[in-house]
Amino acid sequence: MVYQRLKKRLACVRVCSCHYVWLARGLLLFLLGGLSACGGESPTPALPDATQLSAQQNAAPRFTGDVALDGLNWLNFRRQQAGLSPLSRQPALDKAATAHA
Repeated sequence: MVYQRLKKRLACVRVCSCHYVWLARGLLLFLLGGLSACGGESPTPALPDATQLSAQQNAAPRFTGDVALDGLNWLNFRRQQAGLSPLSRQPALDKAATAHA
């Protein structure tokens, strides 16, 4: 009796796992088919080469060893590249950050 019940449950597991295999295969084919249709609408712009990048980075700020100052200098460097005004250092903020750390 127990053997018959176990046999039925194992047969169900085999059938169910078979369904999962077919479901996984179908999903994989669907995804691969969908991905093969992507792209081709607009070309990607060419990436700058090493000489262009080094020319852009010549005015990069030098590191001082002070993490807060280096971070602010780098942020202002990037803001300048974007055409934004630089940020100034606030003594009250420095004091609060030091007290927090």
